[in-house]
Amino acid sequence: MRGRTLRIFVMGESPLGLRQVELDNWTGAAVMGTRDELGDARELPELESPAVYLLADTIDGQSEVRRVYVGETEDFRERGVERNERIADWEHFIAFYSKDENLTKAHVRWLERELYARLQEATGRVIAVNGNNPPGAALPRADEAAMATYLDNTLYVLTALGLDFFSPRSSSASASAPLPNPPVPSTEIVAQGDERYVMGAVSGTEAKATAVRRGRAWIVLPGSKLAASNTGSLSVGYKALREELVRRGILQPTSDGFLTARQEIEFSSPSAAAAVVRGYATNGKWEWRRESDNKRFSEVLADAD
Repeated sequence: MRGRTLRIFVMGESPLGLRQVELDNWTGAAVMGTRDELGDARELPELESPAVYLLADTIDGQSEVRRVYVGETEDFRERGVERNERIADWEHFIAFYSKDENLTKAHVRWLERELYARLQEATGRVIAVNGNNPPGAALPRADEAAMATYLDNTLYVLTALGLDFFSPRSSSASASAPLPNPPVPSTEIVAQGDERYVMGAVSGTEAKATAVRRGRAWIVLPGSKLAASNTGSLSVGYKALREELVRRGILQPTSDGFLTARQEIEFSSPSAAAAVVRGYATNGKWEWRRESDNKRFSEVLADAD
């Protein structure tokens, strides 16, 4: 079995303290910690260099929906990183730099733009709070190839650490592509072998949402109907997520009184997808039914055991 080695050095006595993270055969590295540990991070000489970083804030104590800001700096040790109006109450940071000091200002600007684009693709996982698309930077072809590898390793490290902010690149919808109008029929984007699941958007109506499972992800398909109101019992995090999807035009109010999905929306669990569809917290394993035989997802799991 092939694999990779992730090395985590914990600074201080607490196992949850400031951490330095390295990946085998990679000149990049990361430092991660809480807001309270930012002062200690500034004492690290390796962070006196260009870096791309993420600031993350848990909404309403949830881990499935986060507000995330991506930024870049020529010197992470300088004051100013924490004074961010877009996410003033951020809780955690992770900064990526180069151990061989080969990252330049142009490199981290390129990485910032690419990370932001991938945050935008993770439509049901995070709310990207930058406000504007980072401008990025033009790089020579060789540098761009090197940064593409750096980016892949960055995403690998984040996912291995459990910071599952990003969607796989296999998604058919691109954040930079124009939204389809009308939505692409869901039958055109379902991969061979995907199991389709359906759930009523509102009880007593014909309006339904359709989703597929891909690995651990639940992807609500274009054309799905979502409840437009009755979100009073929805948590703060999911309310903010629905509002962001409407603002971006990914969910569009339609004449039938529902919200219609105009592109794929990826969620980290069946319950997260169900909550956003229904407008209130609910058990997705119970609500989603396999289209082929009408079995609840909980029954599908039981049959697989």
